Amino acid sequence: MKQPISSGKSVLLGCWLFLSTMMTLCYSALLLSYLTLPLNMETIRNFEELSKAVQLGKYRCFVEKGSAIGISFRESKQEHFRLLFENVERNNWFLKRSDDMLRKGLGKNTAFISHRSILEILNAMWGSDAYEVSEDVFASVNYGIAGRKDFCCIHILSKELSRIEASHLREQMRKNVFLKLNTAHESLNKYNDPSPITYENIKDLILILISGYLIASVAFLAEIVYFNVNKKRKRF
Repeated sequence: MKQPISSGKSVLLGCWLFLSTMMTLCYSALLLSYLTLPLNMETIRNFEELSKAVQLGKYRCFVEKGSAIGISFRESKQEHFRLLFENVERNNWFLKRSDDMLRKGLGKNTAFISHRSILEILNAMWGSDAYEVSEDVFASVNYGIAGRKDFCCIHILSKELSRIEASHLREQMRKNVFLKLNTAHESLNKYNDPSPITYENIKDLILILISGYLIASVAFLAEIVYFNVNKKRKRF
């Protein structure tokens, strides 16, 4: 016949089960926090949000040196464009195409304003997982081919260009170029700049683990003392 557990043993067993469960959950939560990424990362979606982030000091914004974008921003009727370029000028956030930052990447909380084609090329070079090209557009520019009135083949040229555009050949070539750039970037940077795990990365995990061992040791010693005292009481 199974004997009922005394109230003292029940309290001890309940505390042990509670503490062991909590320590396991805390350790698992901290460990998983290093193995996962947040689902919704805060990103800058348009120029107005970028201007506010730069004014608050949360972001840096670079512009290509000598680009006409700066003049357009300065003369813009919208205030957030003017404020954005004022911060760029004040902090001298101008880059040349030969700068290391454009070849290796901008870093965290940094934006770069340029033509969409240039941004897509840089995004392919830097790695599409780390950067994102905004859908917001400041200005749209259309290009065309001008010909003399007496040029004999202008209609034939227009027809062939229309066929090329309809076949999406230009878009496919563009995707192939970006894919090659991205692949070359990944192969070059696969083993470069390794970042080993430091003590600061796993400090919380180690503290939780040591705390768990200490609590388990104290509970184990308390259990031994408790049963030894009970045994002596029963003898007398």
